[in-house]
This record gives sequence, structure tokens and C-alpha cells, in this order.
Amino acid sequence: MIDVKSMKERKKLRLEILEELYNLHFFSPTQNNCLIVKSNELYGERNSEKHLAYHYLVTSGYIQIDISGDSSGVSITAKGIDYVESIYE
Repeated sequence: MIDVKSMKERKKLRLEILEELYNLHFFSPTQNNCLIVKSNELYGERNSEKHLAYHYLVTSGYIQIDISGDSSGVSITAKGIDYVESIYE
């Protein structure tokens, strides 16, 4: 049986990530419109809820992650922007 409460929490986590990236894309105080963090800080432990959320968002085409050394740059894609905006229309 599916744990509906956990499913809703996962969906909420993914939307929070997309909202943060959406805001960075349009309202970033610098010209760097992406989230830049250490890769291990971004995902947490492998197969954690956060790691799985980022994996889902990448494979769905909502975000893009560029890895350079031990840092990752995460940005929202056009598909991700459309998704966030559709939630609030």
C-alpha cells in the first residue's frame, strides 16, 4: 500500500526546490541565476529523500545540474518554469 502522507511530503519537497530555483532564475541579486553548492551538501546522503527529489527533477527535465569538481550548479529549465507557473495559475 502507498504511504500517501510520505508521497505528499515528497511532492512538497520537489515543489520547494523548484520554487527556490524559479526565484533564483528571475530575482537573483547577481547575474548567476543558479544555485551553486558543494555536491555533497546539495543531495545529502545517497537515496535520501532530498537526493531522490533532485534525481526526479533532473530526469523529468525540470532542472539541470552541472558538476564542476566538488561543486554543483543547479538551474531551472524552461519546462520547470512552466510547471511552477502552472501551479499558481
